[in-house]
Amino acid sequence: MNNELKRCTLESLDDITDKIHDGTLFEGENEKLIKKLLFEEYAKMHIEGKKIGKCVCPNCCNKSIKRSHTIPRGMSLDIIAENKKVVMPIFVERYPVREYFIEAAEIGIGQASTFPGFCKKHELIFQTYEKRQEINKQDDVIKQLFRNVTYNCFILERRIELSKNIIERYKDIRNQAAYNYLKKSELKGMLKEVIISGEDKNIINLTFHQQELIDYYTKLEKYKMNLWKIIAGSDADITSVSVILDVLFPVSICGCTEIVFDDSEYVCSIDVVPSKKETLVTIGFYGEISSELYDIVKSRLNHPLTILNFIESTMVYGTDNWYLNPKVWTMLSDKRKERLISEMQNLGKSIFDEVPYSIFDDIRRYIVLNLGLKKKNIEHELEKMKI
Repeated sequence: MNNELKRCTLESLDDITDKIHDGTLFEGENEKLIKKLLFEEYAKMHIEGKKIGKCVCPNCCNKSIKRSHTIPRGMSLDIIAENKKVVMPIFVERYPVREYFIEAAEIGIGQASTFPGFCKKHELIFQTYEKRQEINKQDDVIKQLFRNVTYNCFILERRIELSKNIIERYKDIRNQAAYNYLKKSELKGMLKEVIISGEDKNIINLTFHQQELIDYYTKLEKYKMNLWKIIAGSDADITSVSVILDVLFPVSICGCTEIVFDDSEYVCSIDVVPSKKETLVTIGFYGEISSELYDIVKSRLNHPLTILNFIESTMVYGTDNWYLNPKVWTMLSDKRKERLISEMQNLGKSIFDEVPYSIFDDIRRYIVLNLGLKKKNIEHELEKMKI
């Protein structure tokens, strides 16, 4: 290699390294490579997530049905739907990531909260409350918790697989992007291919995120197994607090999240299940929780207003597994929708943080005007509806 060629090669390698580091390698024509990767891998995940497999119940080898509803369809989704549709948050699979990478979109109740989870035999577990059209027994609360956690385990498995595939394919498109860039340089006539080995900041970040998903999944799977032990008649270590509110909330939630309290991490599930003219709200935890955390949980469920704020906090800061009556979303101003969507990206907040904007204006107005709140509390709640 002559000196001039050596100089060009080293300068090009330095240039590529800088562009990988600052993210500009995937601009221009190379942006299409990232878009294609994301589109194909997310599409593959959605297709794989619809394939019938083995029943998710432990030690069951039966085939799952095509669509197991996590939220009871006839008991809940039918009640809150408008023309058999509900609104749910979706991640926008685009590159570069926009300021708002979450949007709200309509989905049919035949699809909402479904996955190829349980076999025909184990679907019958949930008939004890679906036939009655209400959950008012602790056994049924546990069954709905199991349904929720199992669904979220299934979703996490898909996301872990997605993460693995993106990391592997990223290495290939990094080589292609580097080649596309360098073919315009002084090396153009001699360049056949570019192979980059080793980890860059993107791979390090993706790998870290993947490990976070795996760790979370491991905890959630243990939670699921403890719930199953209780259903099977054994004792197991879980904590749950439920309340039935004599108000029909036009939303269903089947979410799981991790919270940090006093430097301890907890896996938490939240179920909001409307039926007839009432709504069940359940907060569940894997294992025991501290008395301080238990007091906080109880405080979120001790008054209609705190329950309202908790449901909104769960929707914005806790989970994307919620299904809302479309009219509720449509009635909000565009500015408020934008603010709520922006808040959904605030990863520094949890289900115990209050959302500064209202989602359920009608319910909030009724509570404020009829339950004898203090003036400062009334003003605080009405402020959430001003934009």
